[in-house]
Amino acid sequence: MMRRDLAMRDSSSLGGTPSHGPTGSVASLPWPSTMIDVDGVRVALYDTEAHTGGVSPSRQFQDVPLLVVHSINAAPSAFEWEPFVLRQARRRRVVALDLPGFGQSDKPDRPYSPAQMAAAISAAIEWIDAPEVDIAALSLGCEFATQAVLAGPRRIRSLALVSPSGMEGRRVGEKYADSDTREVSWMRRLLRSGRSQGLGRMVYRMLTLPAVMHFFMARSWGTRRYDPRLLTHARRCAQLAGAQHAPLDFVAGALFTKGIVERYRALPVPVWVAHGRRGSFTDFGACPDRTGSAAAGNTFRLQREVFDGGSMPHFEMADAFDAAYLRFLAGLAPSAFRWRDARPFPGSAASHAAAHEL
Repeated sequence: MMRRDLAMRDSSSLGGTPSHGPTGSVASLPWPSTMIDVDGVRVALYDTEAHTGGVSPSRQFQDVPLLVVHSINAAPSAFEWEPFVLRQARRRRVVALDLPGFGQSDKPDRPYSPAQMAAAISAAIEWIDAPEVDIAALSLGCEFATQAVLAGPRRIRSLALVSPSGMEGRRVGEKYADSDTREVSWMRRLLRSGRSQGLGRMVYRMLTLPAVMHFFMARSWGTRRYDPRLLTHARRCAQLAGAQHAPLDFVAGALFTKGIVERYRALPVPVWVAHGRRGSFTDFGACPDRTGSAAAGNTFRLQREVFDGGSMPHFEMADAFDAAYLRFLAGLAPSAFRWRDARPFPGSAASHAAAHEL
């Protein structure tokens, strides 16, 4: 099991001077980052239990820890969860990660895949080292989190999917095959091969032009009135060494899982889906009503919350989002899982009360 004493710590503050690492860095959240090794790639974690100037450590043992997973675009990072993390840290421990190739994590020139992203999430769960963990993921990060949960569900209490990708109505009936992605092979070769790296860099520079990033941000939110800090932070991340590698694989479809709806439906944990009514993430025609296997005796009715906003309700309407999420958590039954360990997690009996108090 991965322990904290095996991790390397690298302190940095949001908005401060990037640390001098081999790839450069931009802190995604105002806590010191911890670098863990995932298949030879250093992945950055931000733990709200850490003490740092100006930000209080999270309260301990009032609820199980929460792991948050960002989306994928031209320059994503854990900053996409910033207001939610700051609020949740008042009541419990929160850990956020920059996925491989993004944010403060290493960005080697190598192929990126959903399996690699899921492995990073699994490694973060191991590093948290708690009997139970809640997970909240955004957009394409929902696909990675789903694969990680299916690979090791016994320590997952719940999964929140915010504007999850792959649930469009046209995906109904699409079959899943292990390691099968939506990759357009010729495009990936064109953008990522050694002979055409210049083309790839040019495409990435175009994708990260302020006007282009603004267009996609407004399209995602369904309004031009999005939080400008998102664009500012994304532009900083786009300037880091190696920042183009993983996004170009994303553009080529290599990070999308074919048949992901089957994986969503197989989830053996309580699932909460949240999305908005506007923007480019409004088609959820393949969203299941239930998840899990009836034969295994662990089916759950999927809960769904629709907000009058865009694809990032946790950023746009934080109060309403937090209240709805806490209602979902308060309804979780501790006996929902046949595999639940007998040993109690400190404070877990008080978690429902804490959800109503805060």
